[in-house]
Amino acid sequence: MSSVAEKFVFFDLETGGLDPAKRPIIQIAAIATDKAFNRLAEYERKVLFSEKHCRPDALELTSYDPALWAQEALHPDSVAVEFADFLSQHATVEMVGKKPPHRPYQVARLVGHNAARFDGPFLSAWYKRRGRFVPATCYQPLDTYQLALWHFSMAAGESRPESMRLEDLKEFYAIKVEGEAHDALHDVRATVEVAVHLLGKGEPS
Repeated sequence: MSSVAEKFVFFDLETGGLDPAKRPIIQIAAIATDKAFNRLAEYERKVLFSEKHCRPDALELTSYDPALWAQEALHPDSVAVEFADFLSQHATVEMVGKKPPHRPYQVARLVGHNAARFDGPFLSAWYKRRGRFVPATCYQPLDTYQLALWHFSMAAGESRPESMRLEDLKEFYAIKVEGEAHDALHDVRATVEVAVHLLGKGEPS
């Protein structure tokens, strides 16, 4: 396989609940970066859904606005195609097909906050329901929540955030990003900044 410059695709989902078998994705956002966290491209899409398939308390936690969704949201199948194309454009993880003739292919390296436990498996289940392949490391994402746990467990005696939630890390590092919490684009921008601070990479561009 040819060697390609590694990229990361930071992503965040807003959903209608916690169960990927029952609840829809209502918003997807992603930022592709290089290894130095320089931003290469940004993606955001609101997804059409039925409120009857969501938990009311879950929708209250998001930035969901029925009028805005009616104006901007796309059918989930269209979003699945769009987002898969975005991921493919930034796919740098080399894989080999399990079945003969074992053809090589590439998938995107996903990064998210609590992505290993929630966003990654949720995204994979959402694509599986549509009978589509998602070209990304859904079950092996890099996770800034886990990174924060490691970082602060090793930083004995240093001050630390109240918790490893994204909002608390954002407050701890005095991170300022556009928008409001629990909007997918706001949260993915904050996740990039958190990664930069945790890894001591300076300011992203």
